[in-house]
Amino acid sequence: MPMAVRCVWIGFLLAATAFAQADDNESRGERFLQLEEIAFGHFGKQEWNQAIATFEQQIAVHADNPRPYYNIACAYALQGNAERAAIWLKLSIDHGWRNASHLDQDGDWALVRESDAYKRVRAALDEVVRRDPPPLPHSIDPATAPPAPSVVRILAGAFIDEQRLELDPLLMEESQIRRRLFHFYDETMARLARYILENGDAPDAALAGRERVRIASLYRVRADEKAAGDAKLREVADRYIRISADEFVERWPGSPYLPDVLLWRAAAESPDGAIAAFEQIQRDFPGTEHAIRAAAESLMRRAGDDRDELRLAYLSFDAAYGQTELGRQLLEGRLWRIRLQARGIRDLPVQLFKPELPAADRGYLLLVIAIAGEPGSAEVIAGARQRSAALKGAPVGVIVLPQQLSAAQRAWVAKHAHGLHIASEPEPIARYLQVQEAPVLLEFRNGELVAPKRN
Repeated sequence: MPMAVRCVWIGFLLAATAFAQADDNESRGERFLQLEEIAFGHFGKQEWNQAIATFEQQIAVHADNPRPYYNIACAYALQGNAERAAIWLKLSIDHGWRNASHLDQDGDWALVRESDAYKRVRAALDEVVRRDPPPLPHSIDPATAPPAPSVVRILAGAFIDEQRLELDPLLMEESQIRRRLFHFYDETMARLARYILENGDAPDAALAGRERVRIASLYRVRADEKAAGDAKLREVADRYIRISADEFVERWPGSPYLPDVLLWRAAAESPDGAIAAFEQIQRDFPGTEHAIRAAAESLMRRAGDDRDELRLAYLSFDAAYGQTELGRQLLEGRLWRIRLQARGIRDLPVQLFKPELPAADRGYLLLVIAIAGEPGSAEVIAGARQRSAALKGAPVGVIVLPQQLSAAQRAWVAKHAHGLHIASEPEPIARYLQVQEAPVLLEFRNGELVAPKRN
């Protein structure tokens, strides 16, 4: 749900009881995850009894989540106890476990996979999935949907229902969330379709059309791109997106919601078709947030299996949808290209640095990744100054971690990096760039990494 729409609702829709329930579920979810972390600590040390006891405490917190049952089954499987493992695996299936592909690839089951007990439960899982297949979008006749006086009323009710369904998804597995949400999506799509049929000329009818496309895209969000079992879901969701988007374009071609619809429509295309559609959006809506998002989506599809390109694509995608200035710099193409294959870091934009780094199309450039306040970082910066002098004044850029600096850290930067090109790298960016060995001095010649020099 777009944040702008949610903000309109929150002030007047959520009752105190809903907040109380959300708070209760949040605390249960936190406790559930805390116990899971403790249990896996024992699990990693092969402290099986302690791990099983802690997973059982998870069940006491929330008995409907199949995950702790499955993890207990794994603990027994790793001990070679096929009968106990099968019992707990069956309990996990009874509580909603459906991930057969994960089970088949899970090395925890190697010792018992050939046992009769395991084979019985594995066959039972196939039968359960056959009788209770993964949910798909289900078309509901709009005529049977409840009428509504306005789109706002439909969306308001939908928001409340969505909060009830996802008060704390930590307490449910994806298959459980998906089944509940799809029924909710189906009903909301039908209500919006009925409103359009009965009020097609109303001022807010285009909003109803936009929301139909958005909800159609949510079906696909729940699909795993790499899961063969979700191929049918992706196929049906893409068909929903294309149909609802094409209806929107035909009915409201001049609507301000059109760029949103075109973005969702492009995402439902084949890889080559999607790239072409996203590039068309960039041409049709230059300088807008929609063009930036289209660029990010295009990067995602162009990346393929190249891990470094995928890092840049994910970084750009998150930054674009967060509408950060960094996202604009990344996606509008104002990049100084640096390749750090050995480090898995790419594409640091010049505009991050104050003062701006000179164009590095030839000659040497030194890049320091430093942690503010660490003595080792001061030494590396000092070493960069010495190396710069030896290279007749090669420019030095310093990326300072973390993004939010204390007064003492700012004073440290002013003292040790005075006169250099400084950038403060946002925490999520540092994580995606996988900067894990700072402080480090990286030396480039003609844009290519010469040698990393760590302290």
